[in-house]
Amino acid sequence: MIAPYVDQDFKSHILVHICCSVDSHYFLSELHNIYPSAKIIGFFYNPNIHPFEEYQLRWLDVQRSCDMLGIELIDDEYDVHNWLRETTGYEDAEEKGERCAICFDVRLHKTARKAKELGIEWISTTLLTSPMKPQQELFALGAEVASWYDIGFISLDTRSKGGTQKQQILCKDAKLYRQNYCGCLHALSKQRERAHKKPYELFCPISYSRYLEYPIQRRIALYKQRMKWEEQGIDYEICKKRQMFYYPFYTHIADSHKNNLLCHTLSYSLFPHKRTQKIKIETIRGHIAYGSSEVIFIDLHYFNECMQKNYPDITSLVFNPPSIKQEVALRQKIEDNPFGISLIVVVMHLGNRGDVYYISHHAEIQEESIEYFIKKDT
Repeated sequence: MIAPYVDQDFKSHILVHICCSVDSHYFLSELHNIYPSAKIIGFFYNPNIHPFEEYQLRWLDVQRSCDMLGIELIDDEYDVHNWLRETTGYEDAEEKGERCAICFDVRLHKTARKAKELGIEWISTTLLTSPMKPQQELFALGAEVASWYDIGFISLDTRSKGGTQKQQILCKDAKLYRQNYCGCLHALSKQRERAHKKPYELFCPISYSRYLEYPIQRRIALYKQRMKWEEQGIDYEICKKRQMFYYPFYTHIADSHKNNLLCHTLSYSLFPHKRTQKIKIETIRGHIAYGSSEVIFIDLHYFNECMQKNYPDITSLVFNPPSIKQEVALRQKIEDNPFGISLIVVVMHLGNRGDVYYISHHAEIQEESIEYFIKKDT
């Protein structure tokens, strides 16, 4: 079944698969203009979005968008494991290729099944709006999937006749969250690779408190805050800034007998060597030991004293470290430079002058673009 393109009296229910607010806001607006008497229900089902925090962020903004439009919204489980299983073997496929076709198929079948479950006879998808998606293929796939369930598919073209430009204007006016990648980890990895960057969205340190300082977590907190501002009637502008973020991967230390030692490295510690290096303690001043290759050791007692903390052991520190801001303040005290990048290692006890350690350390500092909100003058 194909719906009439314009029908003021079309009173059926339409279940619309929603991929993101940027695409759905304009699509739902146009769908309502064409079928003002229809009951439109949004359906957020996107197990392709990775990581889960990005899924949460897009769901949060879709909720806001549908509230603004007066559209009922439902969602379904985030069954990412099923999506990964369905796309196995197509991890390296190019965007708009075979993996994307499978992804569209998975989401449209789920939408059709949900429509049948709810007794809804018509479906559509906001994927049709995105200029990054193959519209004609989606028209054909949508009609094919719908026919299997004996329901109709609305092939709405919102791109033609300046539609894409109108979508962008509406998106900006509504201050929607503009994601910077399609959604899946494969497309994200390839996109970052082309930009000669690491996919920071996929990083997850063992410390949750440190993870809260990563861009994606900051973004979630930011967009939750803006919803509170809107509830309070506070007007604002969305701006962007570039910032350097520190991503530690691992640090390994062994003594001269090759016994592994527990350790914690201060934020912004870098190590110029790609392989394990032999580090010799050359000078000790109180609770600070200075080694070769600009490596600095401090003991846990000194760390606790400076931070006004009471970590009983290194393990406790590793899993619940202070904030980056606090660690940078300690770096300032040790190096007399808050912008220093020497490898500063916290160990349980300092060794003696002349002691040898074997160290490998991998961390990177990467520039990221993040949003921030400015309250407008009233």
